[in-house]
Amino acid sequence: MRCPYLREAQVQSCGVSEYKKMIVRTNEQNNDERCCSTEWRSCNAARQYVKEQPKSDRCPFLEDSLAQYCSAASVTTMVPYNDATHSHCTTEDHKYCEFYVASRSKEDPMKTIIDGQKSSSDTGNVRFEMFPLPIDRAFTPNHMWVDVNEHRTCHVGIDALLARVLGKIDGVSFVTTSGTALPTASFNVRGIDLLMAFPNQMVLTGLNTYLRSRPDNVTSNPYTIGWLFEGIEIKESGGNTVHAVDKGCIRGEQAREWMRGESERITSYASEKLSRTRQQELPTLMDGGVFVEGLVNYLSREETLQLFNEFFSPAVKWRLA
Repeated sequence: MRCPYLREAQVQSCGVSEYKKMIVRTNEQNNDERCCSTEWRSCNAARQYVKEQPKSDRCPFLEDSLAQYCSAASVTTMVPYNDATHSHCTTEDHKYCEFYVASRSKEDPMKTIIDGQKSSSDTGNVRFEMFPLPIDRAFTPNHMWVDVNEHRTCHVGIDALLARVLGKIDGVSFVTTSGTALPTASFNVRGIDLLMAFPNQMVLTGLNTYLRSRPDNVTSNPYTIGWLFEGIEIKESGGNTVHAVDKGCIRGEQAREWMRGESERITSYASEKLSRTRQQELPTLMDGGVFVEGLVNYLSREETLQLFNEFFSPAVKWRLA
């Protein structure tokens, strides 16, 4: 499915001008403009390419073509149709576009989230549990997600529970950048580097390098513009998938129950194990009985590493109870 904000337009441009600019054709456009009349003969750009006395009433260098543009962007940029054919705008990948996310949030921000119910108010708002789960994602045991589209290309990021544990991060760096690998990123929190590795291999085709300047998107928008890696599944020469990138992952209702159990386990872990020696210093719970947002900010370096080894290591086994 292509982006709903992708638009097409008939445009005209000059084939000999050194400055390439596409002008949108409209129904009200006057055909008496210079390029569409005999006045084109006085154009310096065209005259240098015409050897004989021109007879045409329309500039032979005036080109008509089809272009695409984003209606959600604040600045309209025309892209030639051929160049846009394989862009993210024409596939499911458009949902990771900043313009799409910003526009969508004004309309129906939770349309693809599991576990919602209509509120008792008349506003039509929707309320959700602490850790919403997009229905089109598969989740790994170490709290990362993968979204595989119909063409078997995929995006990888962290889930909302891990985002809450981190709260705010100071920096993002990419340990793996290309080739066939386990996608691995490093989050810097209070000078501590925390490695997050997706447990299945894939062929990396892109990184969300925008996060280097806006690392806060990793935790504030974990399912959209906070994505980390883009890639494709490993295939044989014949095109058959060798390793499914979502192998061993869980989805839907099962994922919701698992996430609820993981939330309870982390809350219990923080309360029972990490606060034994610092009960007055560690505000592990909030009113709803869930661990405090930015939990790692209340832990020592050793406690933070211990927590990550217990819950977010790629070697963590499934705990579905």
